[in-house]
Amino acid sequence: MNLPLSPYGVKSHFLTLAISLPVCVLSFLATGFPCPGGERACPLGTLTARVSEASATHLPGLPPSAEPRDNKVVINEIMADPTPVAGLPDAEWIELYNAGALAVSLKGWELRVGSYHRVLPDSLLLPGQYRVVCSQAAAPSLAGYAPVIALSSFPALRNSGNRITLSFPGGLLSDLIDYSDSWYGDSSRKNGGWSLERIDPARDCGQKANWSVSRDPAGGTPGKANSVMAPNLDLTPPEVTAVYTLSPRSAAIFFSEAMDTLLLRETTHYHLPGNWGPLFLTLAAPGNGVTLTWEPPLPPNQPCEVELLHMADECGNPLAGNQVEFVWVVVAPGDVVINEILFDPFGGGNDFVELLNLSGKKIPLNRLVLAARDENGQLKKPVSPGPAGTVLLPGEILAFTTDTAGVLPFYPSAQREQIREIPSLPPMYNEEGCLVLLGDSMTFLEEVNYREEMHHPLLASHEGVSLERRNPRLPANAPVNWHSAAETAGFATPGSPNSAGIPGSGADTPVISFLQTAFSPDYDGYHDELIISCTTGTPGWMAGCQVFDPSGRWVTRLAGNLLLGTHASITWNGRDENGSRLPSGPYLVLVELFHPDGRNLIRKCAVFLTARGDL
Repeated sequence: MNLPLSPYGVKSHFLTLAISLPVCVLSFLATGFPCPGGERACPLGTLTARVSEASATHLPGLPPSAEPRDNKVVINEIMADPTPVAGLPDAEWIELYNAGALAVSLKGWELRVGSYHRVLPDSLLLPGQYRVVCSQAAAPSLAGYAPVIALSSFPALRNSGNRITLSFPGGLLSDLIDYSDSWYGDSSRKNGGWSLERIDPARDCGQKANWSVSRDPAGGTPGKANSVMAPNLDLTPPEVTAVYTLSPRSAAIFFSEAMDTLLLRETTHYHLPGNWGPLFLTLAAPGNGVTLTWEPPLPPNQPCEVELLHMADECGNPLAGNQVEFVWVVVAPGDVVINEILFDPFGGGNDFVELLNLSGKKIPLNRLVLAARDENGQLKKPVSPGPAGTVLLPGEILAFTTDTAGVLPFYPSAQREQIREIPSLPPMYNEEGCLVLLGDSMTFLEEVNYREEMHHPLLASHEGVSLERRNPRLPANAPVNWHSAAETAGFATPGSPNSAGIPGSGADTPVISFLQTAFSPDYDGYHDELIISCTTGTPGWMAGCQVFDPSGRWVTRLAGNLLLGTHASITWNGRDENGSRLPSGPYLVLVELFHPDGRNLIRKCAVFLTARGDL
């Protein structure tokens, strides 16, 4: 049969190759196709014909259809939570968009939402066209916005997020979206009535950065260009954000964004020194991490440089920086010590424990354990002071509490960035207790036995006063190695160097120094206060300081039984006991330092209080 075919005179929708090429079978859905030799129309059904001169790739007047490799059909808009409505019908739907230059038949394509999949009926999607996929019940209300593909059973779209995939009949993936309610970025629109729109349909990578909540007043744009549509190239290179050495034989690397998993899973892209192997890989979803396993094990405490080769994110941007370091840290006794303890906090305050890293190692916090020891010697309520990936750097001080709001407002010396909030601490009792620091496999590192009697004997109250370690390199329970934090430091120093710590000189003789003998409290930034420096060398010293006029009459008290650290300052602003400004002239300042062991030091100094212009 030699039959010229015209696309304008028939309603033919199916073309199937027969087994014996070049014969094909045409299926006609309506009459009106003229048979040769007469004016009558061919009957409905099928017609077998031999194809000749089939060099043309498409019929005149119709666009060429897409092969899978040329397909650009994307998931373009998602209405997962239509209630309460902002303007569109109260229905869930998914919008498909043909971003390519070829027509695509959707017959046999599979739409999968989570574990539920549906096969799409035939629908020819021309370049630039949209289709809204929804339930049969929602189709009438959405048909006025866009051509719809109504499914007898439309899979539910979870409000919080899910995976949606669109695949060719053979299973080849066309598009994949792991949408999330975190993509809305607007808490009010996250509550319902607004769709998520794709920003750049030509971009098929970096999902979160390519989606946004609709800006259309109706809540979405089914069947038309997205309200957020714009070119959205990803030109930002990925970075390594964390490296965790999990064991002597394994480590995990995490990146700032999803990576090209074909590159990530290639074992030759990880250059490890020496003759290590075999190397196994496990990818972390959604492609932003990888776990490596190797032999032989890493030697303890020896850094190993690993080179990452040919790495790129899923948009093709090469990795910024291609070297990471693996090191299996073995924590030994003396590497980390308990440096400060608050076991009797102020009302409304919280306990804390402070650790100090004395080693040159970067010690993972998740491999340390804090526990209490009861009166029977049993360990109670062990807790890790940090999650995987957090480390205690060489020389670093970190304090741990269950609520930073119960620490920071009470202590002016606290270093906010050096205080960590953790879910729980071992029990610490006000009268006495025992804290134990453990390492890998619960190996013993050190133990501190604390008692209320370890506080300074002249303190009126122990509430809110921490015990500080004087010398972190001496044994934890060495005599007089713990002392009350200085009053001049606020009675505790979480995250800061201890006020009772031994200074670098090791001097044990107290020194009183007047930094100037004339001052003018006019707040011009020059000698506005009298500053008296007290360096004691050892903790436990207390100070008293009084001011007298030239006639010997008492004027004011600057300090009384003030508990000092190893270094402290006493200041005077030139005012009397009632806060009134004193007249210019000479005054006598008497400073007395005394220690519970009987030592004392007294110094008198004449100072001159001036007004502006006297100096």
